[in-house]
Amino acid sequence: MKSFFQLIVVKNWRTYAILFAALLVLGGVLKLLIAEQNRLIELPVAVQNFDDSESSKQLMTALKKQPRFHVTNLSTEERYPEDEVAKQRAVAVVIIPDDYEKRLAARQTSGVLTLYVQHNMVGDIVTETISKTAYKQQLPYIVAQHLKVKNIALEDVFAKYKKVEPKGQLTMRSLVDSSPQSLGLAAVIIVMLLVGVAQIGLNRALCQPQALARVRIYETNYRKFYMVYVAAHSFVLVVGALGLMMLIGLSVSATAIFILLAAAVVFEIGVALLLTHVRTWSHQLFMALILAMTLAVIIILLQLGGVA
Repeated sequence: MKSFFQLIVVKNWRTYAILFAALLVLGGVLKLLIAEQNRLIELPVAVQNFDDSESSKQLMTALKKQPRFHVTNLSTEERYPEDEVAKQRAVAVVIIPDDYEKRLAARQTSGVLTLYVQHNMVGDIVTETISKTAYKQQLPYIVAQHLKVKNIALEDVFAKYKKVEPKGQLTMRSLVDSSPQSLGLAAVIIVMLLVGVAQIGLNRALCQPQALARVRIYETNYRKFYMVYVAAHSFVLVVGALGLMMLIGLSVSATAIFILLAAAVVFEIGVALLLTHVRTWSHQLFMALILAMTLAVIIILLQLGGVA
C-alpha cells in the first residue's frame, strides 16, 4: 500500500494541485456570475426626498430593507424625476414632499407621496410594496386621528402600536440552505466531474501497460492499486467541490458531502478502469466525458425528483 501511495499520490502531487486549483478557480467564476445575476434581478427604486426629516429618513430606511429593492437617492434638483422610469433607469420613483413630516403629524396622510411607476406586473408589485411600507409608517398617525376625541397622545399610540404590531406569518427560507435536492448542488457535482476528466491527461504517466500487467498478476496488489487511486482522487475532488460550494454560498451539510463523495467515487472507479484498460488517449478522454455526462444527467434527474 505504501509503495502505491508513493507512486500515485506523492509523485503525482501536481495532478491533485491542478484539480483542486481548477475547482477553486471555477468557484470564483461562478461566484462572480451569481453576483451579477443577483444584481440584474434587483428592482431599482429612486427616491427624491425634499423633506430630509426624521420621518422621511425612516421611510427610506424601510424601503431599503425591502427584498430585491435597490434604493438610490435622486437629486432634489432633478426637474423631471419621471424620466428615471421612462428611460428604464428605475422601476419606480418616490417623491417625498418638503412637508412630509408635518403632514404626518397633522394626520394628513392622504396622497402625501407622489409615485411614478412602470405600468407592468413588476411595477404593480413595487407599487404594492411601497404602499404597504408607507402605510405601516402612517398607521399610528391615522389611528391617533380617530382617537383624537378621546385626548390620547400620539406618543401613547406609538407605544401601543409597537406592542401590538402584527408580525408577518410567512417566513422566507432558501431551499439551497436546507434541501439536499438542490440544483446548486447538482451544478457543483457536474463541475466537479468535468474537472475530473482532466485526470485523463494529467495521469498519462500511470498508463504503462507493462507495469500495470505486473500489478495485475497479484490480486491483492491489483485491488490496492485501485483503492489508492480512487480514494486519493475522490478526496481531492470532494474537498475541491466543498471549497467551490463555500465560495458560491451553498450550505455544506452531511447529506451534501455524502452525495459529493458517492458521485466522486463512482466516477473515479470508471476513470481508473479507463486508464488501466484502454490504451488510446482519445478513447479514454471520450469515454470519461461520456461517463461524466451520464452521471450528470442522473444527478440532475434525481435532484428534480425523477421523470414523470
